Amino acid sequence: MDIDLFNEKGQRLNPREWFVVPFEIIEETIQLTLNENIVNYEYDSLNQEIKLKNGK
Repeated sequence: MDIDLFNEKGQRLNPREWFVVPFEIIEETIQLTLNENIVNYEYDSLNQEIKLKNGK
């Protein structure tokens, strides 16, 4: 994806990294971040799910 963004100072930003993640995972990640539990989870890209980290 080639896109230009501009910050509040009008400076051009050109992001180079993009990640493909299902929308549901983004929503779940937001909730885990808000309740401060995100540190206990990791994204399993093979199964496209958030799961508890090993040993937790």
